[in-house]
Amino acid sequence: MSVTVKNLLKLPSLANAKVIAGKGGLDKIVTAVSVLETMEYKLIDDHDYFNDEFNGCEIIITGFLNGAEDIDAQYNLVKGLALSGEAGLILYYVGVIVKKVDPSIIKLADELKFPIIVMPYKRTNLRYSEAITDIMGLIIRDQISVEPMMVTLLESISKLPAHQQNVGTMIRLISKRLGASVILTTDKNKTLYEAAWPSELTGIHNDVEKLTDSDFKANPIRMPGLEDALVYKEDVNISGTRYILYIVHVSGALAGILIQQAVEAVRIALKLWGKDKGESVATEIVEAILTDQPVKMRSLSAMFNLDIEAVDSMWVLNGEQFSAENVRQVSDEARKFCRTVCVDLYKDSIVLFTDTIKRRADVDALRTNIETVLDKKVSISYFTNLKNTGEVRSAYLLNYDSWRDAARIMPDKGFFVRGDIEFANSCRQIVESGVDSISEYLNLFDIIEDKKGNDDYIETLCTFLLDANSNVQTTSEKMFVHKNTIKYRIKTMSDCLGFAIGAMPGSEKLFKACGIKRLID
Repeated sequence: MSVTVKNLLKLPSLANAKVIAGKGGLDKIVTAVSVLETMEYKLIDDHDYFNDEFNGCEIIITGFLNGAEDIDAQYNLVKGLALSGEAGLILYYVGVIVKKVDPSIIKLADELKFPIIVMPYKRTNLRYSEAITDIMGLIIRDQISVEPMMVTLLESISKLPAHQQNVGTMIRLISKRLGASVILTTDKNKTLYEAAWPSELTGIHNDVEKLTDSDFKANPIRMPGLEDALVYKEDVNISGTRYILYIVHVSGALAGILIQQAVEAVRIALKLWGKDKGESVATEIVEAILTDQPVKMRSLSAMFNLDIEAVDSMWVLNGEQFSAENVRQVSDEARKFCRTVCVDLYKDSIVLFTDTIKRRADVDALRTNIETVLDKKVSISYFTNLKNTGEVRSAYLLNYDSWRDAARIMPDKGFFVRGDIEFANSCRQIVESGVDSISEYLNLFDIIEDKKGNDDYIETLCTFLLDANSNVQTTSEKMFVHKNTIKYRIKTMSDCLGFAIGAMPGSEKLFKACGIKRLID
């Protein structure tokens, strides 16, 4: 989990505090606590709301001691803190120092969803240190929990204002979380971003830029000129461009998993907000869904206003060399039928996620439109009623393993639902189980051949069941044989087997026998 403003309200030091404004922001993530009393805060100037010197995600403690009667200064301070991405404000000594919180400030905080928490009224014996100890204790316990750091980072950045969602902010969040200086450079060792920890190390990138590949005979190495500090060097590759991530940590080594997650978080930030800004959002969400990372998926979806909770259907387009233009075409067609659409290339397929398409006729229409605009032979697998990312991943892996077998068993179909893919998978499992398992099914053909001795009957049977949906006329057209001949063959084979061919569940084993025959042939 991540620590939110709402979680803070359960701490002993804040148990009697009251949220008087900004309740819409109680789910904001808190990564640190700071005390602020000056009313000359830099963020009061509108120009500075959008600067790169973002701290963010802190809960601010104050008593407005240096501006107890200056409503304008209080208003501007709250506005600046909210727009800079801070998590909220804890206000002490109301009724003593500040007589009351002005209604204009309450209205502003509500509009900006910036929580203002007021400590018990007219209490002079309250101490900042109690809240600071409680809050930092909770944050530290959360940081050493099993929750992956990258998930917390994505949750944190997704709750920030849009103008704060960038690579620089991600670098600073990583720095806070690790308690380390983080520097991102080009492959020529020119610094792009620096976040120093502690702040007195600002400018450490100048020393980092002097490091060369030959210095890193091990990873990490001792940081020259900084006692008890280790520096880690990691490559981050995006679309053929190499970046270098340096992490400088004082007092001990960092766990390898934390380094890996920091690299992954930077990689995602570069893809979302780097030079190809916004073009890789769908890629990251699709990957999060298919690798069963629901928290990452929800964080990215919230960041880009995608109602991912509405998604319950997956389309997988198999079997061709697809382009970015093909992805755009599929997306355009899907938006004609669905409110929620997320689509991108994944491995060798186009994967499309949509909300429910209620009418089967619309499913068929979308399928036809996709086939038309792509103007190429494509196999489509369609899964619906998927309840969570675990089910999505299972469906994707099932399709990945079995769509080629489905295409071999039902070559004329081209559009497969879950049952088709599961059927192909079960046939493959029987084939791979060995001769005895195969014989159990193919013995049905022996019964027919012993009595009729004609391969045309077996071909008719496979076409009737697998290609023609048990329709005599369609079978006749596909085989170029008169329909009366097909009727005769089906009746004759039904008599041989002792049940009506095509009727379920009696024909279930026969269906599999036909599928197995096409696989092994």
